[in-house]
Amino acid sequence: MKRILTLAFGLAVMGSAACAQTTGPADPSYPAFSWDRVPLYGHLGKNVGDFTDAEARFIASTYDFVTIEKGQAVQTRGSTEAGTAFAVRQLKAVRPDLKVIYYWNAFIDYPLYAGSEGPLPDSWFVRTVTGEFDTIRDLRRWDLSRPEVRQWWVETAAKEIEAMGADGIFVDALPQVAMNRNATSARYGEARAREIEQGSLLLIQELRARLGPDAIIIYNGLRAPSSPAHWADGGARYQPWATFAMLEHYAFDDTTSPEQMAADIALVQEQARRGEGVVFKGWPTFNWLDEAAMGHPESDLRDRAEAEIDFPLASFLIAAGEHSYFSYTWGYRENHGGLQEFPVLHNRLGAPRGEAVRDGWRYRRTFDHADVFVDLETRTGRIEWR
Repeated sequence: MKRILTLAFGLAVMGSAACAQTTGPADPSYPAFSWDRVPLYGHLGKNVGDFTDAEARFIASTYDFVTIEKGQAVQTRGSTEAGTAFAVRQLKAVRPDLKVIYYWNAFIDYPLYAGSEGPLPDSWFVRTVTGEFDTIRDLRRWDLSRPEVRQWWVETAAKEIEAMGADGIFVDALPQVAMNRNATSARYGEARAREIEQGSLLLIQELRARLGPDAIIIYNGLRAPSSPAHWADGGARYQPWATFAMLEHYAFDDTTSPEQMAADIALVQEQARRGEGVVFKGWPTFNWLDEAAMGHPESDLRDRAEAEIDFPLASFLIAAGEHSYFSYTWGYRENHGGLQEFPVLHNRLGAPRGEAVRDGWRYRRTFDHADVFVDLETRTGRIEWR
């Protein structure tokens, strides 16, 4: 169950190991959850136009909740806000109880939003130790240590969510602020790195206070520490003020060692034992940055992704608890798998009959209608559906 600090709302902290295994009373602030099939989270956007009626029906019938990625219909409607607002209306017209989430990056000033059109003061952006603006792909980063920046970000986000009727917000890029202290200290200086990292934590607290206890806040992300320089808590520090944490990079790029994957599974398991919401992002062996793969038709990529789904899906099922959701695409646009059907995700699953059993790099877990096996050393997964 979602935990809100007593300091903010006077609510008792809730959550126990039992929550991870049993379905309790429905909480209107959460999306629907059931062990009947694999719980699914969608995350996609469409640059050129709105979702078609068929696409809206697919999204609303496939996912338990969905985030509309930045750039939605921006070439048609002029801004991410306008495109997302139309998508919210589309999806809720099909399924009124679907939770639809607005995306806004907490650190990078993407030029896709009417709300961040300038001129914003130069003092609102982070500079490196050499005095230059800190940029990624020529985009500047907001200085979250400044109260006026956080106030503007939170208030702008809240007004958009309220105006479009969205159910919450996806807060991206927090690991870029806080995960690798050595890297941020080298860029900003140690004292400034600490200030900006503390600002990222205050941003989530202030966002929760502004949105209230029932809004969904998803933050990206969880990642187990792969070196002493990385965050010791795996990013769990933000969870008391959030509804969900996303583990975005399971078995992705530099997170494919057995040690890293086992640590990420353990991190998700711990979240589940506490009853915390988790989004587990699985990937095929390619992604949208793979130019060679992206040269193939989407239908071929779908077939390849379907052939590779068992390992990420089995890994998710090893770790999942109540309020854990699986996401499986090779990117975040409409042609990256988010509108493709993967029939295995609709198989009858049933509740878990206890936690996973580990033997070295191998795991197994039993559900009412499936037996799940994972081998991290060979990067293989097997699901025996009953």
